Amino acid sequence: MDKYDRYLADVYLRQRTGGEIFLNNALLENGHAERMDPSSQENWIP
Repeated sequence: MDKYDRYLADVYLRQRTGGEIFLNNALLENGHAERMDPSSQENWIP
C-alpha cells in the first residue's frame, strides 16, 4: 500500500476458459476505476 492506503498491485483473474483478465485494465475500461496522475496530488482523496 502507498501512504494513502491505496493498493499498488497488478491483478490478474484466471477465467474458466483458461484465459486471464488483467483486472486493473478491466476496471478502467468499464468505468469502475480512474487513472490518477501522480504529479497532480491536489486532486487525491486520502
